[in-house]
Amino acid sequence: MFLRLTLVLGLAFTAFAAGPRVYLEPFPQKSGAAELQRELVSLLGKEHGVTVVKDAAGADFIVSGSGETYVRGYIGTNPRVVRVNSDSQPVYGGFLSVELKTQSQDTVWSYLATPSRIGSHDINRNLAGQVIRQLLVAMQAKQGVRPAVSQQAAEVLTGSGATFPGPLYEKWFATFLLKSPEIPITYRAVGSGAGIEALKKREVDFAASDAPLTADEMVAIPVKVRQIPTVIGGVVPAYHLEGVTGDLRFTPEILAGIYLGKIQQWNDPAIRVVNKGVALPARRIAVIHRSDASGTTYLFTGYLSQTSNDWKMSVGSGTAVKWPVGEGAAGNDGVAAAVANTPDSLGYVEFIYALRSRLTYGSIRNAAGRYVSPSLASLTAYSGPAAYPITGFTYLIVPETFASPERNAAMKSFLRWMLTSGQKQCASLGYAALPEDIAKKELEALR
Repeated sequence: MFLRLTLVLGLAFTAFAAGPRVYLEPFPQKSGAAELQRELVSLLGKEHGVTVVKDAAGADFIVSGSGETYVRGYIGTNPRVVRVNSDSQPVYGGFLSVELKTQSQDTVWSYLATPSRIGSHDINRNLAGQVIRQLLVAMQAKQGVRPAVSQQAAEVLTGSGATFPGPLYEKWFATFLLKSPEIPITYRAVGSGAGIEALKKREVDFAASDAPLTADEMVAIPVKVRQIPTVIGGVVPAYHLEGVTGDLRFTPEILAGIYLGKIQQWNDPAIRVVNKGVALPARRIAVIHRSDASGTTYLFTGYLSQTSNDWKMSVGSGTAVKWPVGEGAAGNDGVAAAVANTPDSLGYVEFIYALRSRLTYGSIRNAAGRYVSPSLASLTAYSGPAAYPITGFTYLIVPETFASPERNAAMKSFLRWMLTSGQKQCASLGYAALPEDIAKKELEALR
């Protein structure tokens, strides 16, 4: 496979002037990421005509990477043997992400991979091979530099809101600033509710929310606004359960029962029956939820309302609900920190927050009856047997007109970039890009 790829790449690179120059940004020197960088250097070094350069300024393409893989624990092949021995199998956690960019900072491809929980020896080689294949695609496309935006827009745009897409928005605005320094955009991830309140008070230029606004909520904002979907993310059940290495399975009934206070122990029969072979402790579940108005809560409680009539009738869904049990924490980062610091806890967070905080997360039974773990593949499945069940859009809440033509031009320029080049950055952070038909519809609306 790699021999065939090398021959094809050689032909493509021969046609690319003197050959492509590739710069590898420094990868984190952590397990997994360091091996991935070495694998990339090795594969690139075998390609005729490819030059690995030491300065990004002299490169045609730039490759960046992040993440870490690690051993979470061990599972014995003999269920009667509790201690770790030579027959025990390691269980892996973590993630690795890569991004392929042009010299002008246009992302042409990105991806995030999570290791197989038992066995991760192929993740570095496979991911490096994908980078090489995508480099070929980029060469054939001969992508050019994006035209510069008018230098007249010099005002700052400010926004605040959802923490759910916070890591991606941070990257988007930083990348766009590099490409268009005349259009600085700042964003504070303070929660969907707080962001919308700031927009109502005209303290910010735009807001972000994971929950679409109702007609009444839109009327309450003093300016006419549009809701623009930006990306799809997933909400995962993250837990901190010392002594349990195997991944847990959850059903909608289990999750609803825990947050209703009806399932209080980790070794409850309802949890044991779908986690056969896992030694669950007889300890109380420390339930953690969001304390602020949150789009992540909207997605999580919406899912519970759709799958549990008991939850729907007693609690319901929304950005803020009256929780029957548990302790609150602000923001996805706050819930992630609370789970990490609280033994025997369970909380719900956006996928990338679980990965960044090295939290263990479970699989959930979907509508097809399959237990599916969150991953880039299951998030982008959208629907069907392989789809992860708790996903949703997140939105920018943008005024239709701003106080000045410069701000109008600045926001329109960013939105156009976000719906095209920006979508290619989603995967490296564990988000699913918008379906093409939705992105196209929003682009048409911008005109």
